[in-house]
Amino acid sequence: MRKTRILVTGGAGFIGSAFTRKQLENALADRLVVVDALTYAGTRERLNNIANPDALRFVHGDCSDQSLLDSLLINEQIDIVVHFAAHTHVDRSISAPDDFIHSNIHGTYGVLESLRRYHETHQRWIRLHHISTDEVYGSLPDSAATPDFPYRPSSPYSATKAGSDHLVHAYTQTFGLPATISHCTNNYGPFQHPEKLIPHVISCLLSGQSIPVYGDGLQQRDWLHVADHVEALSMIVHHNPDEAVHHISAQTSRNNIDVIRLICDLLDEYPDKGFLTIHHPRSYPAIGRSCHEAITFVKDRPGHDRRYALMPTQELESWGFRCRIPLEAGLRDTLNWYIQNGIWWKTVMDNSRSESITNKPNS
Repeated sequence: MRKTRILVTGGAGFIGSAFTRKQLENALADRLVVVDALTYAGTRERLNNIANPDALRFVHGDCSDQSLLDSLLINEQIDIVVHFAAHTHVDRSISAPDDFIHSNIHGTYGVLESLRRYHETHQRWIRLHHISTDEVYGSLPDSAATPDFPYRPSSPYSATKAGSDHLVHAYTQTFGLPATISHCTNNYGPFQHPEKLIPHVISCLLSGQSIPVYGDGLQQRDWLHVADHVEALSMIVHHNPDEAVHHISAQTSRNNIDVIRLICDLLDEYPDKGFLTIHHPRSYPAIGRSCHEAITFVKDRPGHDRRYALMPTQELESWGFRCRIPLEAGLRDTLNWYIQNGIWWKTVMDNSRSESITNKPNS
């Protein structure tokens, strides 16, 4: 029996590539077709050394190119589209919101229109799973958002993600598109772009730079390891869900400053100081200084949400999903990965430096 054939948009990005690798490693699909525009956030290296490479096809393209998507849906006999492709860095959205309008709104529209046309021509729906974020709900003072919680986006990034969610809902209601949406909390893990909070802190410490902390650093985030996230996504994609909207949460809320200090502790305690001295000679441990000395408080960014929180959906739990990676263990493994893979993240930083708008982390 033929297994699922999946089109993954944004599959060279951080989460999309982790999802793609999982499908291939666990033989969950016969065919994976990755479409990625390879902006600053996408790198082909994330798809190197994967299991069953013959089952993967990579296509360099933009989701707004509807003719490209039309041909892939037909020629690859796609069963489901998993839509990761998006611009996600809040600081960049403040400086250049037009990029986010194009990627998050026009890109999603391109996917939806291709799926609608396919149905009109072939009288068969291809299912869509759309990846969203907890940020569409805005800052929450004390409660956790449920799937029916009102949207209150605060940044151009979260507003464009909210807009893409509404487009998916509209195509479901108007045209009958079978679609599901998942909202996740802050992800972290190997291969994340160094402008995001956790790898940004690590890269600063390994490069001997200060860590800029927005405001008082007491913003609360729920940290979800990317491996746990893609485990949940695999369940949603390969089940026939009753619920249209799923919340994926680790239930490990921490203040940003506490996460930063924990990373400092882990690097201060890193057992192989000799490796740091050779490969990261400017790092704080290599020069005999505590990583905590790197913490520097800076002016808060505009519209910075104070707290995000999601109530996990019960259907995932009924399938047996549980987050299995505790925060400290996940941070330790992530820190070790960045220590061992300095060439990768330094190359990524060099390649995106011309597009960089700030040395401040997204949080």
